[in-house]
This record gives sequence, C-alpha cells and structure tokens, in this order.
Amino acid sequence: MAINLVEAITEYLKGPLINQLAGVIGESPEKTRTATAGIVPALLSGLAGTASKPEGGNVLGSLLDKVDDGLLDQLGGLLGGPKAGALSESGGGLLSSLFGEQPLAALVAGVARYAGIDGEAAKSLLGFLAPVVLGGLKRLMRSQGLNLGGLVDLLRNQKDNLVKALPAGLASALGSTGWLSSATSPTQAFASRVPEPAAGGTPYLKWGLLALGLLLLGILATRWFSSETVTEPPRTGEAPAPTNIADQLTQVLGTANSTLRSITNPETAQAALPTLRDVNLQLEELRVAVDKAPPATKDMVAGRVSHVLPTLQAAIDEVLAIPGVAAVARPTLEVLRRNLAALAPA
Repeated sequence: MAINLVEAITEYLKGPLINQLAGVIGESPEKTRTATAGIVPALLSGLAGTASKPEGGNVLGSLLDKVDDGLLDQLGGLLGGPKAGALSESGGGLLSSLFGEQPLAALVAGVARYAGIDGEAAKSLLGFLAPVVLGGLKRLMRSQGLNLGGLVDLLRNQKDNLVKALPAGLASALGSTGWLSSATSPTQAFASRVPEPAAGGTPYLKWGLLALGLLLLGILATRWFSSETVTEPPRTGEAPAPTNIADQLTQVLGTANSTLRSITNPETAQAALPTLRDVNLQLEELRVAVDKAPPATKDMVAGRVSHVLPTLQAAIDEVLAIPGVAAVARPTLEVLRRNLAALAPA
C-alpha cells in the first residue's frame, strides 16, 4: 500500500496540539490549523527536493541524526512547558542549515500571507513543525523497515505529489517568493555540503553545483527585490535598480506611519492588524533583498530608515500607551519595531 507522507506526519498533530500551538505562537486555532496544513507538505516537498540532489541522501541522513523521534510522544508536554521556545529555535536552525536563510525567509513570508498570520508567528510555527516532520520520517523508517536509501527513494518518488499536495492558496503565495524553485533546486547552502572529490577525481561537480546555486539565488533575489509599484521589473539575473527598493521602502514606511496614526482605541487597533502584518512581511522581504543588494543600496536604505525610525518608534510607543491596545496589538507592534531596527543598523 502506498504511503501518504502528508497524512503520516499530520497524524502526530491531531487533538489538542493545534490549540497548544496556537497559544504558543499567539494566533487563533483556525489560522494555526490552516498554516500547519500548508507547512507540512511544504517542508516535505523541500525535503524531497533535497533527496533528489546528488549527495542529498547524505544531507538528509545527517539531518535525521540530529532529531529524536521520541519527541513525537511528548509534544503536548513540550509545547506546554518551558522548553517550547528552545524547540522552535532548534527546528528553525535545522531548516536554515538545510535550505539557507533566504529561501527560508521566502517560505515564512508565503505561509504568513496564506494563513493570514504574523511573520514572526509563521517563523515560530515552522520551527515547531520541523522536528515533527523529521521525527515523523525517522519513525516511518523504523515502522516500514526502511533504510536511508529507502526513505530517499520514497521522497524522490513522491516529490511531484508533495508539491501538488500544497493548498492552492499557499502554492500561489510560494510561487511569488521563489520557495518552490529554491526547495527543489540546488542552493548555495546545499552546494557547500558537497564533499571534496577524492584524490585524482574532478572538482567540476562541486564547483558546478556551487555556481548553479549562486545563479539561482541571484534569480530569487530579483523576485524579492521587485515591487508592485515598479512598472518594469528587472530582467532575470540582473540586480534590481536601487530606485525599485527605494520606491518599495517609501511605500511601506508611509503605510506603517499612516496605519499607526489611525489607531486610537482597541477597536481601531484590531482593524489595523492585517495592514500592520502585511507591513511586517514587506519589511522582512525588503531585509532579504537588501542583504543581497550593493553597498550603495544598503547605505541608502539604512539612511532612509534611520531618518524616520525615531518618529515611527515614538508612534509605536504612543499606540501601546493607549488603554487596551497593548493587549490587542503588542506582538505585531514589537515585530514591527524589530523589523524597522533591522533595516537601520547602528
């Protein structure tokens, strides 16, 4: 009988666990359930992409060695205890080492947009679910009598089906971030794991994969740099013109300022949350873009954000001082504060 990997993993996420996850990440159970239903096939499709690469089996085996599938029997206690944060950070580290920072940021942004949750909540949820997915695969190997090669073959054979298992809304959101191509194509993070060739062997495979990974990251960067306000997007492979980032930055800072000024009570704060979360997503995508931009563009962004940062920080403080608003909007506003500071390094 064919194994449905998505169903096999989601079996561990039934019952009260979704409610616990929702409480930990600060989102509603409904949105948490929606996000979880998308994250599981997204991570599995990424792992299938890894398994399909040269040396992918070794990378996957090394990753599984770092995970104890015994946590699957203790999820309720872990999520309700003091180690919940450590679990999420550990899972995030595993994902970052496997896929790289930029593709992972794209996945976070896609999940947040699809499920309508805060970017920080999406990042935390991915961190929680990563060891669940990996632990589930490890336990599946034991229950099915599979060795590492058998698991690699299973993932390779189901790669296309796993991509198709993505909810339509998430597939659309990820399509605009470049995650699907980055999760199923060699990246710099993977290329760096290709071992040195044996004596007398050829180094071309390693350097070929590295060059291809860099090329793909360059293509993804052009997608991240683009903005809806740009009438002519940059051509594939070219760095975006600084004015594209400048236009997007001006727009998002203006939206942040006007939205903060619109908050006068808990009701208007609640109404402003979707816009503020979208501002956070745009700032996070800008940060990814700026990291790949030329020094002149980085200086331009840092200068512009530094100029308005005191005003926006003061606006955030004023909003949080309004009676009842902190209980509604503090998590989102604190993420906004951090995102702004990240674009204006001291």
